Amino acid sequence: YDLWISESYDKATKRLIGTWTLRNGSEPITKENSIRIYSNDELKELLISNGFKSVRFFDPNNKSFTDNSKETIIVATK
Repeated sequence: YDLWISESYDKATKRLIGTWTLRNGSEPITKENSIRIYSNDELKELLISNGFKSVRFFDPNNKSFTDNSKETIIVATK
């Protein structure tokens, strides 16, 4: 199987829009997707408004999250 992924980010709608195409020798199967991307500030606001008191963001190395971090770990406590 081969998986071909084409994605782009729409700043206006804050969405990652793309297509995934799976090829296995027969007719390819293509699926479209649209995923809402939330900023850390938006996530923090959502969590606080739903009863969480403390919200912290880290990277996988347990360091403070930065714009260069490849992943986010969110620690939220009630």
